[in-house]
Amino acid sequence: MGQVVEQVIASNPQQSVRYRVIEGSPLASHQGEITVKECGRRTEVHWAIRFRPKLTGTGALLQQLLQARLTTMLEKHLKPHIETRSLVLANTNPHKVRNSQ
Repeated sequence: MGQVVEQVIASNPQQSVRYRVIEGSPLASHQGEITVKECGRRTEVHWAIRFRPKLTGTGALLQQLLQARLTTMLEKHLKPHIETRSLVLANTNPHKVRNSQ
């Protein structure tokens, strides 16, 4: 597969982004939505994709492949990146400003 080009079609800062793939997808009408929600000290990420297969009868197989790929991307790439960044931010001491009077 070559380069995939996506277009943001809607966004709600700090909550969600909707996009569509306009080039490079093996799927027809490929659209997705990523939402994030605070859950205590954790963040829940929900990634939903809607599509029509270009080849009739392949939708179920493509759904399984996409599910596996998205799970891998979230668990192996996004999650460690965010956890590492959170750890670095948590261990960073802010500079204290003293008021001289």
